[in-house]
Amino acid sequence: MAENNRRDGDIEFWLRQLEDGAISEDDFESDGDELDFYPTQQDLLDVLENDDDDGEARSNDNNEEIIPDPPIVIADAVPSNNNDAPVHSLDIQRLIWKNQPLPFNENAIKFNGTEEYPESLMNLQTPFQFFSYFFTEEFLSQFVTETNNYAVQNKPDRPDVITLGELRKYLGILIYMSVYHYPSVRGYWANKHGFEAIIKAMPVNKFEKIRRVLHFNDNNKHLPIDHPQHDRLHKLRPVLLIAL
Repeated sequence: MAENNRRDGDIEFWLRQLEDGAISEDDFESDGDELDFYPTQQDLLDVLENDDDDGEARSNDNNEEIIPDPPIVIADAVPSNNNDAPVHSLDIQRLIWKNQPLPFNENAIKFNGTEEYPESLMNLQTPFQFFSYFFTEEFLSQFVTETNNYAVQNKPDRPDVITLGELRKYLGILIYMSVYHYPSVRGYWANKHGFEAIIKAMPVNKFEKIRRVLHFNDNNKHLPIDHPQHDRLHKLRPVLLIAL
């Protein structure tokens, strides 16, 4: 009991030191000399099992016999019958890792695409032209259609429908927000420190209504999870097709 109390006191002491900034977490890092790295869990298991020398008894420097440890198996593994040797579950969180060079496979990062681009792409000059090259008029119109369909399904009496122009403004606001970071979304419309371009583009209430109803695909065509052709990315599938 006294040993446990002393250990708990040590932990509380070091936690207070960390909170007060008296020490850094870096002070507790290992120098790495005793650590090793195993790319996969199976590699670690193979090393640990090989250390047992096929289960034979060994002796240390004092000629004392060392009884080999029971085989290590993946957690939740169950012996096939009652005659199997006892097993230990592998606690992943308590593994000891050792440093070693990271395996490098040049073929895995080699660019296999083409560096020849169509003339229509090479002639683009402005960011808006590049954006419109991928997000075409037809593509955005599909988003407007699916968004309005969902708005009607969600609130038939007063649907929050949008127009193509409003969708363009909404996407433009998102691009601004990705560059200029505010603590909150509504902060861009603040009276004192708001973002002028966003304020002039769209009222905050309209922006939030679009954010609530924005859809890229028809929910009615989403097959159930037990269907063999169920698509977990159905809602985003049209957007993902841009990259193809």
